[in-house]
Parts: sequence; structure tokens; C-alpha cells
Amino acid sequence: MLLLLAKGDRIGLSKLAGEAEAKGQNNVAFACRLQLGETEKCVELLVKTGRAPEAALFARTYAPS
Repeated sequence: MLLLLAKGDRIGLSKLAGEAEAKGQNNVAFACRLQLGETEKCVELLVKTGRAPEAALFARTYAPS
């Protein structure tokens, strides 16, 4: 993930996020999505993993729409 961030490889980060989510590595998936600016997908991931309070706070702060 750090190499992809350093290179600015958005496509690679997106692929990594999908693979991480499929394998249940939700922290990596969340970090990738956050770096890509995909706040809606971050909220969905938090809700899907049973972290509704954090999802609400995150949505209120980063995705108010």
C-alpha cells in the first residue's frame, strides 16, 4: 500500500482495496478507500463490518451529503 501511495497509483490502490475487502482485511481496505477519497465506500465498509457508530461519525465528518 505504501509503495502504491508513493507512486500515486490510484488504479493499484483501488485493486488493493477490492482484494483486501474480499479477504476480510478491512483496515487495509478502509485505508485505501480513504486515500482515494471514496468516503461513501468507507461508510459502507464500516456499516458492513458492524461498526455503525463509527460509520455515523465518519459520515457526519467526511461525507455530510
